[in-house]
Amino acid sequence: MLKTSPAVIVFFRGRWCPFCVAQLEALRELQPKFAQAGISLWAVSPQTLRQIDFMREQHGLNFSLVRDERNRAAQAFGVAYEVPAEQQELYRTSFVNLPFINGEDSWSLPMPSTFVLDHGVIQHASVHANFTERNDPELLLRTLAK
Repeated sequence: MLKTSPAVIVFFRGRWCPFCVAQLEALRELQPKFAQAGISLWAVSPQTLRQIDFMREQHGLNFSLVRDERNRAAQAFGVAYEVPAEQQELYRTSFVNLPFINGEDSWSLPMPSTFVLDHGVIQHASVHANFTERNDPELLLRTLAK
């Protein structure tokens, strides 16, 4: 599928991240327009399939959500990183247990990022080291629909 039609791949941290949720809900609203333009949407996260199912149901997401076990795809795209120790402690105190959420013992996450592929070739890449920054889905759609 990714090699035969245009696709947008969004790497996100997890359902515990309000910025990720807002981004995916914005994509949900525009998904029919992406589909009409022949563009498939894929959201990729290291969280377990159970967490992905919870997220899909809770937020009514209408596009593909896939698990990236141990952030292997994020590593291949160059957007995975190890959460620093001080950030791990902050997550623990705010009840974000990444080893439980992701079903494995690492503290690895993807940087929020968006890749546009056309016939399997990356045409656009946007990576945000600041987890509060995200691509505007409307602008992305306008750019792709041209």
